[in-house]
Amino acid sequence: MWDHAKQVMVDLFKAAGGEMWSVEAGPNRPGTSLHECGVCRMGSDLRTSVANRWAQAHDVPSLYICDASIFPTSTDKTTTMPIIAFAMRTCDYIAGNLRRGVHRRA
Repeated sequence: MWDHAKQVMVDLFKAAGGEMWSVEAGPNRPGTSLHECGVCRMGSDLRTSVANRWAQAHDVPSLYICDASIFPTSTDKTTTMPIIAFAMRTCDYIAGNLRRGVHRRA
């Protein structure tokens, strides 16, 4: 995914008339990573989002999505800590529903 993302960015810059380093000379330092964002966006509109505010899939109520795909975009920093925080929040929501004996949509 990392190599593909870099190539897409190079292609975009070139198509816009810009100049960019080659994919081989790009940022390949140890510790670089890629988190796909926006693939399963959260939201209340079923036409434009995949999951609700608790990361519960609109179409599959027993599916909770706890990764970076629920975020519409990401900052220039890693999404690891927000993913952890959101996963913990979602787990609290699920556990609370189990304690109350309900399985509901927010």
